Amino acid sequence: MYDNTMLASPPPVPEPDAPPVVQKQSKLGIAAFVFALLALLMFCIGFVISFGYGFSLAANNPYYNPSMIDQSSPVILIASGLFCCSPILSLVGVGLGIASVVQKTDKKTLGIISLVINGLIILSVCVLFVIGLAAQTGALPY
Repeated sequence: MYDNTMLASPPPVPEPDAPPVVQKQSKLGIAAFVFALLALLMFCIGFVISFGYGFSLAANNPYYNPSMIDQSSPVILIASGLFCCSPILSLVGVGLGIASVVQKTDKKTLGIISLVINGLIILSVCVLFVIGLAAQTGALPY
């Protein structure tokens, strides 16, 4: 008539779900992103300085020739230093970005963003270098 076995065992209690594991940003990704921003800032400042210096020479002289640029000018030396340091920082950023993307436990967002920015900086420096070589040899009319 009456079954006592049902009263003897308590009902199963569902186990609470484990809290989701929140992935944090990779420290290597953050460092790579900082290097990317520094390299981008140095590249942009160097480009603006050199462009502004060349434009100011051309605007004041109707007979302007690019060979009239004083290579020992402090402005040109600063712009050249910024251009030379920018790809070096970008190469360090690429290395850190690759190390960040390879990590399995942390987020890869900043690592990927820094790889893209650093790659674009290196590519643009190479393109400007090739344009400068072509202009120096006389392959480009200016």
